[in-house]
Amino acid sequence: ETALFERNHYHPSVDPEGNQLPYADEYVGVRTETREVGVFRSMNGESDFLRRDLIASELPLYLANAERGDYSIHKYDSPDGSDATVIVNQEFLSDPEVGRLLRTKDFRIALSLAWNREGVNRFLVSGLGTPQNMVPHPATPYFPGEEWRLLDTEYDLERARDILTRLGYTDGDGDGYLDRQTDGRPLKLSFQGRGMHYRFVEWLGLDWGMVGVKLEAREGNPRQETTSIPPTEYFEFFASTEGGTNPWSNAWNYVAPTTRDGQGPAIGQFYATHGREGMSPGGPDDRYTDALGTTAPGSTYPADISGNMLRLQGLIDKGRAFSVLSPKRVELGKELFRINSDEKYKIGGLAYAGLFRALALKRNNTRNMPKNWSPASAYPIEWFYFEDGVDNVHHVGNRSKRYKSVSFLDPGYWE
Repeated sequence: ETALFERNHYHPSVDPEGNQLPYADEYVGVRTETREVGVFRSMNGESDFLRRDLIASELPLYLANAERGDYSIHKYDSPDGSDATVIVNQEFLSDPEVGRLLRTKDFRIALSLAWNREGVNRFLVSGLGTPQNMVPHPATPYFPGEEWRLLDTEYDLERARDILTRLGYTDGDGDGYLDRQTDGRPLKLSFQGRGMHYRFVEWLGLDWGMVGVKLEAREGNPRQETTSIPPTEYFEFFASTEGGTNPWSNAWNYVAPTTRDGQGPAIGQFYATHGREGMSPGGPDDRYTDALGTTAPGSTYPADISGNMLRLQGLIDKGRAFSVLSPKRVELGKELFRINSDEKYKIGGLAYAGLFRALALKRNNTRNMPKNWSPASAYPIEWFYFEDGVDNVHHVGNRSKRYKSVSFLDPGYWE
């Protein structure tokens, strides 16, 4: 399959010197049979620009072939701080006992403590990431503080086991897994991972197994839409570059349940449709309790045990009344992230790890490509150009005459 974009000769944009955009005449995208084929063809010099399909753990391979393929490696560090995050479904009902656990804050904290983020960082993303909760970069206005960035993210199996024991879960038959309270079978969860996320889900299975929680990792279609899940799924895994720097920039911010995301699909649907569909805030419902039998407060959604999901939606509503950098809106933004870090609706894993559109491969004669994220990196067709106006499709074997291969790891990358 190919996608062809042709130059619009009536495009209204011009550069500071008066040259009309876009610079290039055409853009041709080629879809290969597998990701691996596409990556190897790109390393062979057959792509001017490749993004999305590069995996951080393969970085040594990309670097080893850069000079031969006449390309450079860029890395776009998303300031959102959510390159690897687990969303915990608060509406799960298919297995009542599991549903109660997922709605239990202490259980979510135990899962967070049992996640060896340093191991994930070292072995799955070549050490590029930063273990933390789902909070934005400290340089952004909505950063809630170091305490909230690291809250309950340390790898602490002893504390995780203590929490599970207090919740009444022990391994009575010695099979290595905690026994369910309803039927004595092993406590088992399920997690579907897609594309690059599947390796993280497999890792979680190993980590959570260390505290007696059996996790079945299932591989889903990498092209499947991941912005919503049905209430029959336990978890969703996501890496996002949107929302953290400004939770009011879009509806799918992942900070509050404002769409059908995995935290509360029906709750988000109710908000998004202005009450026409989804779960209404009707108060307690005995189907939705936590492991301690606690039900939701009377004025919130049945699956919202603490009432904080409704509060998150309220903070989003309030923030719309203020400008982006208004002190009132900044404080509301910080509170959004404080609640998420405390409740663990979204169990943050890594930030700045080179996931989700972050690594990019570009031919050395493809110029005007930003070295960190910017709007230009999302629309390469308009402002990229070729050295001396000589492209690579019509000039097979073409190599840059003035520019060497560099990567974001090189000291001179920003020069």
